[in-house]
Amino acid sequence: MQNIMHNFMRNIEPTVTRPFPSAQQHWWGEEVQEELKRPDVVIGADIVYGEDDEVWRLLIQSIMSIATGDTLVLLSHTRRYAKDERFFRSMRRFFDALAEIDLSSYCGSNTRLYAFRKKETGGITSG
Repeated sequence: MQNIMHNFMRNIEPTVTRPFPSAQQHWWGEEVQEELKRPDVVIGADIVYGEDDEVWRLLIQSIMSIATGDTLVLLSHTRRYAKDERFFRSMRRFFDALAEIDLSSYCGSNTRLYAFRKKETGGITSG
């Protein structure tokens, strides 16, 4: 978190006063604190690993709890396994996919940036 705030400060014009960006930590599956709710943007980088559907469900549930229909969700992902796509198919059940941008030419790996916005209906349950 300290590095994130340091980078914010390095990239913000000195004249910017409000709204000032903030970053908050959240553990997937834990109750969402009030200060985390209704952000303008949720950013996740390389957060999809393995093939544990329960872990992915907790991640999606957390994003759904934080985001509103106005929140832009940006997830970058370096695809390592074909099964990684299962997570993004699950995301599309609850979020509208706005864009999928191939970043391979910029970073030399199979990396994509996904943009989502929460659908107005639906919920996620266990199982």
